Amino acid sequence: LPISSLRGRSDKMNDPRKEYIVQCIISVLNIPRNEFRSNTTSNAALEKFLDHPNEKVLQAIENDSAETSKRTVTLQIGFSSYAEGLPEMHFVKTSYEPLTEENISKLVMVSSLRVSPIRSLFYNVREVFMPLLVEGSAKEA
Repeated sequence: LPISSLRGRSDKMNDPRKEYIVQCIISVLNIPRNEFRSNTTSNAALEKFLDHPNEKVLQAIENDSAETSKRTVTLQIGFSSYAEGLPEMHFVKTSYEPLTEENISKLVMVSSLRVSPIRSLFYNVREVFMPLLVEGSAKEA
C-alpha cells in the first residue's frame, strides 16, 4: 500500500503525522502527489519513527527508477543508506516527547543536507537555532 493513499483508509492509515511527513517529502524532493510511491517496508519504518521516541532519524531516498510516470521513495530508520547522486532527505526528532498532529512540525527537523548544503544550513538556522536564540534572549531580559 503506497503511503500516498492515506486518505479514506483506517484510522491508522489516516494518521495526520504520516500525511505531514509525506507532504514534506513531496515538497522537498519536488514530486507531484500523483507520482509519489512507497512500499510496505517504508511504511513500517515511518510508523516506527512516529511511534517510538528512541527512533530519532528517518531517512527518505528517492529511488533511481526506469519508470518515469512514478517516483518511488524508500524510507528507513537512521543514516544507513547512501546512494551517490540520488535525492535524499532526513527527518530528525529534536525531543523524546511523543509526536502528535499538533507538535510534529515543532519537534521534527527536516534536512536535505546532502542535496543542498547551503539551503539546508539556512533552514536549520532559521527553524532550530533562531527560535532557541530568541527564547534564550527573552528569558534573560
